[in-house]
Amino acid sequence: MYNTTQYGAAQSDLQRSGIIQALQQNDSLYLVIQDFSEVAAGDNVKEAIVNMLNAGTELELKIPYSILINDNNPIYNRTAIEMQLSIHKTQRDMVELVSKLSKEFPYLTKQPSVKKNMGRHLSELT
Repeated sequence: MYNTTQYGAAQSDLQRSGIIQALQQNDSLYLVIQDFSEVAAGDNVKEAIVNMLNAGTELELKIPYSILINDNNPIYNRTAIEMQLSIHKTQRDMVELVSKLSKEFPYLTKQPSVKKNMGRHLSELT
């Protein structure tokens, strides 16, 4: 779990842990935004996601990594995963993805604020 509200400290902890040096060529790394509700409440979504996207370069990772999101509503994590797997990341792609996920998981997206948040968070990943 990566505390994006204290990005510098989290990055330092990860470097000191020895995990980066222990990773093998066939390993994958998953950077998890620890408390997405806190990030969203503080209106720091863009900063948190940009930090996570830059973490691979800053940590000099030589293996693939993905960003995951820890939240009570798993639709945000699913949205982040789907967008990272997407080849095209245009505004239209985002609208289509929100629509697709809303149809697949209506019980997770029934509140209007969820769809709005999904679109907002997706725009940060493009």
